[in-house]
Amino acid sequence: MGLKYDCFYFLHCHWLLTIVELSSLTYLLTHLHLRLV
Repeated sequence: MGLKYDCFYFLHCHWLLTIVELSSLTYLLTHLHLRLV
């Protein structure tokens, strides 16, 4: 049961990190795009 919980926790954290990375990447891309225009 502990292993199952750890796996779920790891996937949850990974998902949150992916969302943070995508949002920051999108922010950087829009920022660069605005600077280029």
